[in-house]
Amino acid sequence: MRSASVIPACLLTAALGTGCHPQKGGPSHVGATSDSEEPRQPSGVGTRSTFTLSDGLHVVLEENHAAPVVALQVWMEVGSADDPPGLEGAANVVQHLMQRAARGGGATPASEARTGAWTSYDETVVHTLVAAPFVDDGLRALSSALTSPSAPTAADFEAARAEARADLRATRGDPQRLAAAAAMATAFSVHPYRRPLLGTDGTLADLTLGRLRAFYEQAWGAPQATLVIVGDFDARAIREKLASLFGAWRRGTAPSPRAHEPEQTEPRVAVSTADIGDAELALAWRTADFRADDRAALELLAAVLGQGPRTRLDDEFVRNRQMARDTRAFLFAARDAGLLVTSATLGAGPIEETTAAILDEVGRLAREGPTREELARARTFVERQEVTEKAGVEGYAHRLGLYATVAGEPGREAAYLKRLREVDAADVQQVAARCFRAANLSVVATLPVLRGARSEDRVPRLLARLRVAVTSVSARTATMTAKAARGADVRDVVTYLLPSGVRLLILSDDTADQISVRAVWSGGARIENTHLSGAASLIARLFVRGTKTRTADQLAAELGDVGGRLDGFAGLDILGLRADFLASRWEHGLDLVVDCLRNPRFAEEDVEQDRRVMLEAIRLRDNDGANVAQRLFEESLFAGRPYHEDLLGTSESVAALTRRRVLDFYRSGYPLRGLTVAVVGAVEADRVADRFQALFADAPAAALGATSTPPAVAPPVLEPKEIVRFGPAGQAHLVLGYPGVTPSDPDRLALDLIAEILNRPARRLAALREPRGLAEEIGARSVVAVDGGAFAVHVAARPESLDLAVAAVRAELARLIEAGVTPDELATARRALIARRALAFERRGAVAMALALGAALGDATRSPKRDLDDLAKLKLEDVARVARRILEPKREVLTVVRPRELGRAPTSGRDLGANRSALALAGRPALQKQDR
Repeated sequence: MRSASVIPACLLTAALGTGCHPQKGGPSHVGATSDSEEPRQPSGVGTRSTFTLSDGLHVVLEENHAAPVVALQVWMEVGSADDPPGLEGAANVVQHLMQRAARGGGATPASEARTGAWTSYDETVVHTLVAAPFVDDGLRALSSALTSPSAPTAADFEAARAEARADLRATRGDPQRLAAAAAMATAFSVHPYRRPLLGTDGTLADLTLGRLRAFYEQAWGAPQATLVIVGDFDARAIREKLASLFGAWRRGTAPSPRAHEPEQTEPRVAVSTADIGDAELALAWRTADFRADDRAALELLAAVLGQGPRTRLDDEFVRNRQMARDTRAFLFAARDAGLLVTSATLGAGPIEETTAAILDEVGRLAREGPTREELARARTFVERQEVTEKAGVEGYAHRLGLYATVAGEPGREAAYLKRLREVDAADVQQVAARCFRAANLSVVATLPVLRGARSEDRVPRLLARLRVAVTSVSARTATMTAKAARGADVRDVVTYLLPSGVRLLILSDDTADQISVRAVWSGGARIENTHLSGAASLIARLFVRGTKTRTADQLAAELGDVGGRLDGFAGLDILGLRADFLASRWEHGLDLVVDCLRNPRFAEEDVEQDRRVMLEAIRLRDNDGANVAQRLFEESLFAGRPYHEDLLGTSESVAALTRRRVLDFYRSGYPLRGLTVAVVGAVEADRVADRFQALFADAPAAALGATSTPPAVAPPVLEPKEIVRFGPAGQAHLVLGYPGVTPSDPDRLALDLIAEILNRPARRLAALREPRGLAEEIGARSVVAVDGGAFAVHVAARPESLDLAVAAVRAELARLIEAGVTPDELATARRALIARRALAFERRGAVAMALALGAALGDATRSPKRDLDDLAKLKLEDVARVARRILEPKREVLTVVRPRELGRAPTSGRDLGANRSALALAGRPALQKQDR
């Protein structure tokens, strides 16, 4: 809205003395003036005042004493879009009348004033630039210009109409202007923006002096005008003169209301001919008006596409594919609506192919957003245009007038420039995604006239081909960007299934300033064979080693920009990526996550470096007795099943993991349709889903690959097994265990509770350590896995106590099966387990991990809260039943690693080979740790 308040003209006095020379006899001081110097007068925004005269004329004054010139401009809120139907071009004739009057209406020949005028769709402007001493001449010239169209002479009218016809003829020789006009005419169906800006020969011929005067009397008056004065003048003196020169101007009524443009619902295609040398192609998309918050991002989008020395369209279609001779883009941002237009001067290729290619390219920009380099170039170009225009007094006055009339407030430019500097790649991508929709598209081709052609059937033929091309691209885009299917809300978690097959789980928490993302595939060791053992662990390390478009250093720098961390992980059944970053940078953070998942670089040097690190870890692991015992247990328990291969791999398998083998395995074993992503934090679910949808939109189902099939699962152990091996000197290690359960097994939590009961201090297994001293370390735990987990007791003992420790563990497990647990044991263990697990989910990352794991492993309704509720419901009979089911002596597997110095040969049992791969007790499985 306009402001009727007045800002005082003189608020501060600045006297910096710049450029002054010291007086003889003493130094010059900042702020000092000589007797012959006048004090510096205030300049700039602080002097701006806005007010309205009695006749309704709006005035904006701003003193600037840097140069001895004054720019005076009258902005009429009447333009060619207000021309009466059938009299298109009338506003342009009015501006020529005003311009003629201004040039001869007050300025003396000695003033050398620069006077002009122009007409646009929304405004007509008459302006003059005068030397400061002649500011009164400029005021009289503009006053004369405003009143002259009320009663022009016939000669003046004919001269102005002749000049308007000359303007019209000049546009006919400009192919780019013809293409832009054709795009406007197609994109707008009823709004007057669709009409020719300067009219036609016919409408100018129909315009009479009487019709022009009637139009002027109706639409042109003081309330529709803004007078802008900027420069070296005294605001108080100017204000005293304005009332006499402009205060009695006619008020008029107002232009007739403009037709409202309905929303576009399908693409539009038009083909025409003109007297041009090469075919012109224009693609246009409707946008918001000049006042919209998105305008800064749209300006940058247009610049990325086709403004400046290096643009996306120029690089791709002129330099690379040579489908066009020249490309351009501009944003038409007007009072009622906007239009983003890309255009090209074409070569000899089929126009429909170029159209489809450009649509594909802008679609990619809508999905991926601009690169950092593109955005930097575009921002520099747009900002330079903005500030360059304002570098002169006349250009500065132009910006004030534009914002005063079209935006309604001259001060809104500052907010726009601030936004222009703040817009990031995610903002531009979001605007592009909203703009570049098929239903919002208009395609216009302008063909050269063929001299002597017997028929003009090429126009309808091209029209048909273009419609097919646009429909094809639109259908492909619709498939790629179909709205994510939103599932039922479960425990406040919103689920989506994207067209690419990616499953999203989003939990909004507006108290969290950090966003936690966990992306999980089902896979891991379960889908690895002997030759690929360790591949998931290697891939997890390579995730953060850079992508196809970001080096590791660039990725680290951008993670710093979003205040984030990013790392990969792998487990028995999973491979994934975890990320945390600032909620205020969530779009950029998601971009980094998806880039790592979809475009990992897997550089040869990175594969080699990480492979060496893993081989060293394997060497250390295989020389640790506890790890060897654990690995022997797994090899025996999971014999013939996927998990008998170690997650970290063996020295042989890891040494054979080449870049090509790892990359092929990643592409085939981890398709997008198997990916689950959980997001927890201060985000809006639909916005996050839209962002992911755009990031995965170009992944058609045919390109997703097939999930690797794990080896056939052998039946679980049905008879007891015992394996004893020699190990390093020191402690003896044993693992005594049984086949366990899957993540979906209803007894999963009861088995966890049994482990908690056995591990309670000074009770059960702990009593074997103190006071009996049979074990130095002891503990039970349950590990779940998709193809069946394990329940095991791990013991480290003195070699001489080993046999007694084994017997004591067996006796304690037998007692648990036969006598069960007491109510006190159950209540105490249940409270402790519930409390510990609840506290483990204090961080949102742990919640996100639980959600992602549950959905990825087949239980989309699993949540931390549900597990705690189910734990609280467990009863004594549940514990007894599960103990009898799992702790079955006939299914027992015992592995022992004892020092060689005892001189004992291994006891009878299946020989699985010494020093095979083993997984550290503290590290298997990695996802059982608290996720922080």
